[in-house]
Amino acid sequence: MDSGGAAVTGWKKIGGYWYAFDSSCAMRTGWFKDGSTWYYLRTAANTPASGPEGAMLAGGTWTIGGKAYRFDSSGACLNP
Repeated sequence: MDSGGAAVTGWKKIGGYWYAFDSSCAMRTGWFKDGSTWYYLRTAANTPASGPEGAMLAGGTWTIGGKAYRFDSSGACLNP
C-alpha cells in the first residue's frame, strides 16, 4: 500500500529498495521481464545478496542457479 492506503502496482521504491508489483498488487520475486529488460527480485531475504525479499538486485554480479549474472546500477541484467 502507498502512503494514502491505495494498492500499489508497477515499480515502487520502499526503504531504499526497488520492488515490482503485478496487476493484482502482489509483490513479484525471481526473474521479471519488463519490456525487453530482465530484472531479478530476491526470492528470499539476503538471497543471493543482502536485502529484503522482493528487492531488486542492482550494481553488481551475483550467482543465480549456478550462473553469474551482471546487473547495472538501474537493475537491468546485462547477460540474461
